[in-house]
Amino acid sequence: MKKGLILIIVVVVLVQFMSVMVRAEQGFMIIVHASNAVTELTRDDIAKLFLKKIKQWETDKSSIQVVDLVQDHSVRNRFSESILNRKVPAVKAYWQKQIFSGRNVPPPEYKSEKEILVYVHENEGAIGYISRSTSIAGYNVKELQLRDE
Repeated sequence: MKKGLILIIVVVVLVQFMSVMVRAEQGFMIIVHASNAVTELTRDDIAKLFLKKIKQWETDKSSIQVVDLVQDHSVRNRFSESILNRKVPAVKAYWQKQIFSGRNVPPPEYKSEKEILVYVHENEGAIGYISRSTSIAGYNVKELQLRDE
């Protein structure tokens, strides 16, 4: 019984450690307005939000306002490959098809992470991403946790 309990504790600690390591390895965090009731999403859900396949928050049916970094930003490259499973040029091609077919337009792009922070801070339905090393202190935003699928 005691060995089983120790094994369970070790497994739980390892899973939590691996989760922290994965987040640190990504080098970015997903942020939303602090008033947003959502606290975690799966990678698939986040990808659908950023590709505008989901347009309303599930919790209150309010409009989602996605913001992106410019295509040559290193954080955007990491985000696109990790969350969207596409390189930035493939994401740009996706948006060109959406525009050409009249279905949708890409999210607005900002040059800096500070601009992303300000936008999310000022818009309750907003979602964006910034470098993990960027401080969110002083902004009315919170980090979303990635939930296993």
